[in-house]
Amino acid sequence: SYIGSDDMEPLDVGPETFYIQRHAKKIRALGYSGGGRGDSYGYADRDITALVPHFFRGCKAKRWAYQQDPWSVLGVVMDNGEVLALTVNQEHQVMAWSRHTFPTPIKDICCIPGANQDDVYFLAGTGANAKLLKMHERPAGYEWTASDAYKFRDEADTPIRAACELLEYEQAGINGTLQGRSKHIAQVTFRVMDTCGFQAGIINENNQDLDDVRFPGQMAPVPLTVPYTGDVYMEIPGGFGRECRIRIECGDAHPVTILGVFMGVNVDEGMQSG
Repeated sequence: SYIGSDDMEPLDVGPETFYIQRHAKKIRALGYSGGGRGDSYGYADRDITALVPHFFRGCKAKRWAYQQDPWSVLGVVMDNGEVLALTVNQEHQVMAWSRHTFPTPIKDICCIPGANQDDVYFLAGTGANAKLLKMHERPAGYEWTASDAYKFRDEADTPIRAACELLEYEQAGINGTLQGRSKHIAQVTFRVMDTCGFQAGIINENNQDLDDVRFPGQMAPVPLTVPYTGDVYMEIPGGFGRECRIRIECGDAHPVTILGVFMGVNVDEGMQSG
């Protein structure tokens, strides 16, 4: 590759090597391409942040680490104290970014092998106020127990707000693409696994607020005591918009695993893009 890199060390992620591009505003993956679909044999370089430029707007990558087990997650500490997480699995073409905000700005990150998984540590704060946080994906390793209360927590027992934005819905049909046209995502079905609760909504020019997602049989918008696996249906109120992105947030210390998002979209045929 003839693209310059930052001075942070690259990371091996599966069959590729990830590196931070010069100016620390993009992350790229370098690996061998075996041809096919018009690609030539040889090393190929690609920008894995092309779909999330807003995550890097006004900030730069500062530190990073890769947690191979159990979820294959790349953690990137930004210079504004936020943490970006990339869940990546090249074999199944999985690449999903999320953004996480801690009560105290994060300064550094590292990952070392633990007893049951790769353990991730964060350095929060500076000087005399600096503290080390250890993240637990599952408190007892891979298996749930009743004493775990189905909660994720760090060493300081501090909830972390995490947000994930899905790209604007676009589909080519008889009347062309939906991008730029006035549309409304009327309902969304979330396919979840071992999930206790989260908030979701549509981010558009009308600034629709997020609502608690109600699970089957759930009477009040509070986290479940026993995690749910299956489909969750949600109706989205609000008007039409030209830009529609689904935003998912969780600010409590409990698990959220989303396997799929399926949308029902209405298009206002009387309002075409200019």
